[in-house]
Amino acid sequence: MGWTHLYEPEFLDHEGLIAAMADFHGIELWSSYDPTRPVPKDFPARVPGDLSYWRPQRLGDALFNWWD
Repeated sequence: MGWTHLYEPEFLDHEGLIAAMADFHGIELWSSYDPTRPVPKDFPARVPGDLSYWRPQRLGDALFNWWD
């Protein structure tokens, strides 16, 4: 496996974990599909102008700030 596993994360969906976090803690977990969705129009930008300048195509790109 080596060190490559640190750079290529694999996102897994686990229905039991999703349900437990919602039931016990009131936390809504996203699925592995959610970061691939388009950036919502009302997405809060940390720095004004970043989203309009960089124009990330996916929500994951905006969340993980790929341009930095």
